[in-house]
Amino acid sequence: MTEEQHIPPQAQSDDINMFSYLQVLAQWWRFLVFNTLIVIALMAVVLYVFVPNEFKATASIIPPAQEGGLGGTISQLAKGMLPTELLGDIGVSSATFNYLAILESRTAMEEVIERHDMLHVLAEKSGLMSVAVAKLREKTEFEIGENNNIFVSVIDTDKDRAAAMANTFVDVLNEISVDLNTQSARNNREFIEKRYKRSMTDLRTLEDSLQMFQEKYGVLSLPDQTKAAIDVAAELQAKLTVAQVELGVLERTLGENNPEVSLQKAEIAEIRSKLRQMRSGDVSEGFGNVDEMFIPFSEIPEIGMEYLRLYREFEIQSKILEFIVPLYEQAKVEENKTIPVVLVLDRAVPPYKKHWPPRMLILAALMFVSVSFLSLMIFFLLWVAKHSSGTSIEQRLVRLKDSLARRYKVRSPAAPTPDTSD
Repeated sequence: MTEEQHIPPQAQSDDINMFSYLQVLAQWWRFLVFNTLIVIALMAVVLYVFVPNEFKATASIIPPAQEGGLGGTISQLAKGMLPTELLGDIGVSSATFNYLAILESRTAMEEVIERHDMLHVLAEKSGLMSVAVAKLREKTEFEIGENNNIFVSVIDTDKDRAAAMANTFVDVLNEISVDLNTQSARNNREFIEKRYKRSMTDLRTLEDSLQMFQEKYGVLSLPDQTKAAIDVAAELQAKLTVAQVELGVLERTLGENNPEVSLQKAEIAEIRSKLRQMRSGDVSEGFGNVDEMFIPFSEIPEIGMEYLRLYREFEIQSKILEFIVPLYEQAKVEENKTIPVVLVLDRAVPPYKKHWPPRMLILAALMFVSVSFLSLMIFFLLWVAKHSSGTSIEQRLVRLKDSLARRYKVRSPAAPTPDTSD
């Protein structure tokens, strides 16, 4: 004999309750549909009449591809000073974050607001520039792309104005960048100019001293080995001076904690070490097998020491001037350069699609919320009608339920109403 399949009472109750809920909603479908349509219609009117379309226009830019100007000239001079293994791989610093800082600055925001006469639009009530700047920041987006490019986006109710403002941000970025570069180049030029004038003064003084010495004691001839040592020492001393100038420029431009500054300090220490070796006569390390070519300065006859000092200082200052002059000339060029520094990949164009609001998505979400709320309202009124104890509030709710049932022609359920007390 086959056993009768046993269905748990709880499962039967769940099926009945779920079916009862659906049956109740089917009976009240007119109420649900009518009121949901009213809510959606009202919200649609609000969205289409009172909420304007917003458009997003985007421009794309990239920083300069490579370092140029004074920084590039200094780097090339640095590479010629010491062996390659001491330099390592010097990466060119990116201007991306500098561009972002400029775009988000109050100066750039105010310039865009003034050029497009947006003060009365963004701060219509207060008329304060600070309020307008805060509103414009909410309507702008600056993002870094995968290829290190920068996207400049502006959101506005006018598609043409959105594109124009995005392009204005790019123009303002270029203008501020040129001004900052010019200011930095001016500071570098003044810094290098001081060292240039000092070298010129020292060189003239040494020329006069050397001439006076030769007129007094006659022209002395130094051995070839001594001249070779002086030439090498002068070359190293000139490189040391230029390296110190470069260190000053890098510290003013990049800051003391930058890796390039640390590398430059290491180069200066290496050059000083070479000079100490030459003065002491220990030139075997770091100079290859050339120690036999040089006579240590300490072994030069005393009779020629004074002339040697003058001649050596003259050669040093000549070498220093040889390195300083290109830097000085380049700094003057950089100071007067006003060419654009921002590379524009794509200028902003008026968008053909709106950015906000997503009306259909909002209406769909509102329809779901409306149906859920009305369904809960129906079940609540039915529960009150079933469990009413005769209080005035419960009687009013029962009358409300009966009134809605008559208005929307809700038929009495053939099956018992769902027990919502569980």
